[in-house]
Amino acid sequence: MYPDSICAKRWRSDSLVPTALFWAAVVLAFPKLASPASIFPSAAPDYYQCQAYLPPFAPTHIYVLASGYPLLSTDPPLVRQGITSAEFRIDGLSSNQFIINIQPGSGGLVEGDFFGVGGRISFPECRPWGTTSCLVLLLDIMVFPIAQVMDGTIMIRPLASPCNEAMESTLLGLCDAPVTTQLCTPTAAICFNATNYCPYCPLSRPAGTCTLPIAATTWSRVKALFH
Repeated sequence: MYPDSICAKRWRSDSLVPTALFWAAVVLAFPKLASPASIFPSAAPDYYQCQAYLPPFAPTHIYVLASGYPLLSTDPPLVRQGITSAEFRIDGLSSNQFIINIQPGSGGLVEGDFFGVGGRISFPECRPWGTTSCLVLLLDIMVFPIAQVMDGTIMIRPLASPCNEAMESTLLGLCDAPVTTQLCTPTAAICFNATNYCPYCPLSRPAGTCTLPIAATTWSRVKALFH
């Protein structure tokens, strides 16, 4: 089960599920807004790098990043500000194959087991999105393979035992303290030591951009989210 102490810290956020759903509906209903925020691993600290090389018996860094919206005045105010926390778990790095050391993003505090049922990183103050990349560094993971591992995948997933079953997804805590809205987010994955095509590579985008794809939708699709 997810640690009770972490769930207890989030009891006030659970009452704000309608707020997070409202902003999600706004994002989907209006084409002028960008695709939703996300949490993903990367082989680079400042953009999405879809492939990593993890040589045996040598330290390599993998990063977990949160990506926001383009910083536009039309975006929901809460999302434009940044984040205060993130909740997720990491699949693909077994303790039988790797020695792992985690360093949180600047000023972050970690709880739980990111490689087990899941963990949480919290920032004492609102962490604004990067002005050029729209990213916040969540974790810097030093990976030391103790054997040669080929064709691996590192994937970000929701908590195995979520605090709130109505929000069974990876979560970003927004900056509306003292009661924090939790935003459900999509995730991504990367390949390491791939010998064939990596299916996640089409999602790559260059560093130094703060523009994410814009997708139009219809009101009927938004209403379908709540059925």
